[in-house]
Amino acid sequence: MESLWRNRDYNLWWSATALSAIGSQISGIAFPLLILYSTASATAAGAVAACQSVGFLVAAVPAGLLTDRMSRRRLLVLSTFTQASVAAAVAGLAFVGHVEVRLVAALSLVDGVALALHNAAAGPVVSRLVAPAQLGQATARMQARDSAAGLAGPPLGGLLFMTAAWLPFAADGLSYLLVVLSVILMRRSLGPDRLHGEAAPSIRRQLSEGRRFVQGSAFVRFLLFWTCLTDACIVGLLLLFIAMGKGRGDDPTTVGLASSLASALGLIGATFATRIARCLSGERVVRATSWILAFCAAGIAVAQTAWQAGIFLGIVYLCAAPTNVVLETHLVKATPPEVLGRVLMMLMTFQRALLWVSPLAAGALYDRVGGTAAALMFAAALAGLAVMTTRAQALRMLPKL
Repeated sequence: MESLWRNRDYNLWWSATALSAIGSQISGIAFPLLILYSTASATAAGAVAACQSVGFLVAAVPAGLLTDRMSRRRLLVLSTFTQASVAAAVAGLAFVGHVEVRLVAALSLVDGVALALHNAAAGPVVSRLVAPAQLGQATARMQARDSAAGLAGPPLGGLLFMTAAWLPFAADGLSYLLVVLSVILMRRSLGPDRLHGEAAPSIRRQLSEGRRFVQGSAFVRFLLFWTCLTDACIVGLLLLFIAMGKGRGDDPTTVGLASSLASALGLIGATFATRIARCLSGERVVRATSWILAFCAAGIAVAQTAWQAGIFLGIVYLCAAPTNVVLETHLVKATPPEVLGRVLMMLMTFQRALLWVSPLAAGALYDRVGGTAAALMFAAALAGLAVMTTRAQALRMLPKL
């Protein structure tokens, strides 16, 4: 079996998406800062973030259908180039000093649509590039990539923003172009596979096949529900983390460095994710993570400095990495390749179902009741989810990897 380190296409994909992940982290911290410094409104920052989630949500189901019907390579090139164009447009607005919230929100909406297409086409890529026995290791490396990007991106984003507000978005746009180049250079087929002359299945049949699979799998149904609520709460807490830092008078670089501290802990979790998944059952990993998330949300609420909040956020990332490896690996192994694109997009759709509400609610709560009370509300929601997770029967099906 070919080593992952010698797998040309996998390493090409990993390297390009690692740089893109850094770019996304750079713009991810710069986006709310751009709106906060332009309007002094956390609600406006939340509204812009919500628009991206709305765009993703609207496009998610069509994207899932497209990724099982047409060339995924073509979809990746088109969607990623669109994301690069959006980043360039925001950089242009910041450069000329014309940051109109409605215009930025519209661009965020377009970015959400492009992100849905990109994620739908990118979801099955790793399974096409590595052997089934290497999926766990490959997924762990992708988690480590994201954590490393979270370590490098936020302080760089804060530094670039302080230098010039347009620089973070220009860097993000360049990183997207590198992904486009990597997709063009990859040699292996990214699918979908069909016999010569075989027509693509009807949309009704595709939807029916995907729905039947999800309905017949208790694990997939649990995964859809759990990821939807946890991701929504984490996104809301991240906006509160940034808004509370600004409210305490922290400069963008300090907020970025505290975020990097969190990502450093996430990188540790990603480094040991495969070992943890092999030592503990999936049931124990997911249940422990659910309770730790609730505890950390309460910690962010009472933190007195950006560094204290960064530690609690880091514990969230530390636990999330092995949990993601467990859930994603079991999902890919349990899903037939011919419906994988649709199932992954159903998962992403559920993940985004509350994401448009979460930053909007977090921003509105921050403006009305303050950061501490808002973060405690998210902690209560996560505690309720932890109780439900403890009772979930579907997790008993998850063995060690």
